[in-house]
Amino acid sequence: RQQLRSVLMSIAVGDWAAARTALLAWSAAGERNSSAVVAIAKWLLPAHAGSLKDDVYAIYEQVCVAAIDCDETELYKQCFAALQKRFPNSARVRLLEGMRLEANKEYARAKELYEAIQKDDESNAPSRKRIVALLAAQGLYEDAIAALNDYLQTFMADAEAWQELLELYLQVNDLESAASCLEELVLANPHNFWYYLKLGEVHYTIGRGDNYKLARSYFAHALTLNPDNARAKYGLMLASGRIPQGKDTVALCRASLAAAYADGQSASAVAARATLQ
Repeated sequence: RQQLRSVLMSIAVGDWAAARTALLAWSAAGERNSSAVVAIAKWLLPAHAGSLKDDVYAIYEQVCVAAIDCDETELYKQCFAALQKRFPNSARVRLLEGMRLEANKEYARAKELYEAIQKDDESNAPSRKRIVALLAAQGLYEDAIAALNDYLQTFMADAEAWQELLELYLQVNDLESAASCLEELVLANPHNFWYYLKLGEVHYTIGRGDNYKLARSYFAHALTLNPDNARAKYGLMLASGRIPQGKDTVALCRASLAAAYADGQSASAVAARATLQ
């Protein structure tokens, strides 16, 4: 928010270079900030496009995505036309048009465009991922899962795709498959406490067999990475309560959570104290 205020002040004094730097920084960080991007672009591009030099094309692409998000049709058309003129046969530019079609719920045309891109280049990963996205947007979760599993046969190291597959499996309540996705994510990033937390929650929800023991182990590991996380402590308490030898752990977690919420006045703190009683 502070950065956005700074950018708006730069616009007020006509500092186009600061606006360019902010746009490129957001793009590099993967932050869409669509409303802000649209507002900046409407001021920056008409007056200073020539000053942006080669950066202008990256900004045109960024603004196209933001314009789709914000339903700014004319701004999208202007930026897309400039990109299409400069890169007439670019798959990356064609993908933007597919995204626009998706936003307009023209799923069949979007899928046809993505398939045409794949026909030209079978290794084009973004077009395959867009097909997954449009299938999920239509509620065709099983088809989206099949398409994403096929994609991961080729792009096995794509952590973002494993994350999306996890969400799709959770959507259809396939918890065993969701756990497998989380295990892949742990291999990709073994220091991300959220993956262990989620594994604990998934195994606790499955419940049968050794899943409570697995849940307890994952919650405990999450706490080694993030010792103050209340959600992991609560999970560890619940999972330990399902195991005969877990009574001491239950007592420790309950005491720790009670101390953490002892003085809180928020609704969540009051609810937590009631739950722990």
